[in-house]
Amino acid sequence: MQPAGNNHAALEQGAVFHYLSRQGYVQSPAFFQQTGYRLGWEFSTQLYTMSWRQQDNCLLVCHIQALPGRQGLESAVTALIRLWRELLARVSEIDEIRGMIGRYGSPEARRRRNKMQTLLLRHGGVLLENNHEDSWLVFRR
Repeated sequence: MQPAGNNHAALEQGAVFHYLSRQGYVQSPAFFQQTGYRLGWEFSTQLYTMSWRQQDNCLLVCHIQALPGRQGLESAVTALIRLWRELLARVSEIDEIRGMIGRYGSPEARRRRNKMQTLLLRHGGVLLENNHEDSWLVFRR
């Protein structure tokens, strides 16, 4: 495991970071669970929390979590999709937004993840699967 200071790819403040900052999102460093391994950046809204990093022309979503509230998962996904479409339209350095679909966790976590995946696909996401059993959900310009 690398110390946080040596994980340069996740430390860069690229075009997405600057755009989100101009839009009023307060971002902070995101770490893998309780380790010193730096994933990228994270921010929270009233509906969800997202951690991400920019890799070349891709915004890689590391983690999304809908926050408890009256609005429900569908409202959080709708707000998230609105932001992603805005990023794809206004940040020329980004051609796609992608996140890996995890197949782990408790039955309840997998149920929530499947529901989120269904909503994201309904809003224009494309599911890419490879022969390594990894599935990616991708949004493109």
